[in-house]
Amino acid sequence: MEKYEVGQTVWLEPVGHTYKGRDIVETTISKIGRKYLSVEYKFYGSELAFCIEPMLGSGRNAYLIEKNSDHQNWRLCVDKQGLLDRREETALRKEIVAFWYNDRHRNLSLEQLRELAALLERFEKSNSKEEEE
Repeated sequence: MEKYEVGQTVWLEPVGHTYKGRDIVETTISKIGRKYLSVEYKFYGSELAFCIEPMLGSGRNAYLIEKNSDHQNWRLCVDKQGLLDRREETALRKEIVAFWYNDRHRNLSLEQLRELAALLERFEKSNSKEEEE
């Protein structure tokens, strides 16, 4: 279980289609209870509450969800770099999927397709080795 402190700097990540393109918000923890913690959020003029358990994700990508489970607008992240990495990963995945589904791959030469196939094969081999360990 993560240890939180009042005054600790955390980051809010906008979630859902309503907040598409909004920036990450830096804020601080203002209260810590048994089940929830609150952060200052000046836009609302009040505080936002987040469930301390369960923490979703793992490692640097871990985050807390808003107490209001009906309509969540924010994720609370303790590690800013983990949050930035997750956002980059999502953007890259979308870019790769769009490349294939928009038929842009049809312009690849045979040599480029071979290089791509070799890259995918190396990826598959490295993943199978990790699963064995």
